[in-house]
Formats: sequence, C-alpha cells, structure tokens
Amino acid sequence: MITNKNIDEVLKKQYFQEIKDFYKRNNSAEERISYIRDLYGHSGWGIPDKGDFIDGMHCDSSGIEFIKTNSNWKQETMKMKWNKVAERLQKIIENESQLSLF
Repeated sequence: MITNKNIDEVLKKQYFQEIKDFYKRNNSAEERISYIRDLYGHSGWGIPDKGDFIDGMHCDSSGIEFIKTNSNWKQETMKMKWNKVAERLQKIIENESQLSLF
C-alpha cells in the first residue's frame, strides 16, 4: 500500500528547498501549482525492490504517479494531480515549521 509517509518521503527528496523558498514568496495556489508542474516537468525515476518505499515516480502535465511494488511483485500506483501535490507540499512545509519550534 502506498502510504502518506511514502509520498512525503518522495516529495521531500527532490527540489524541496527550492519549493519551500518559492512558497515563502508566493501565496497564490495557481502560481504554486504552475511552479511545481514546471519544476518537475515530464520526468521520472525508478529503483526496483525498495522494500516499503516508493520505487518509481512519473510526472506529466496532469500530475505525479507514484509506483510501489508489493511483496507479490505487483505494482501499486497512485496518481496525484498537481493541485493536490501543491497542497501536500504545503502541509509538509507547515509540519516542518511546527517541529522546528521545539
């Protein structure tokens, strides 16, 4: 099963500092979505047999598809549209900020 933790780990891997900086300067949801979509572009990666982690990701104009191979060697996929990716990144950033207060 693809978990929220799996997704958060992937989203924090690549471009995270740039995204945090952009979010600090831009509050518009549309600008954030456009920025993230352009930043990721049409891309992807894959690392087979990653255990309980996402082992692949594919980005296109509609969003990000996360891929995880389960113990039966069947691939599970989950697609997030760019607006949901932008919201998820905002939550990750907010959670990080709250943790840094302690």
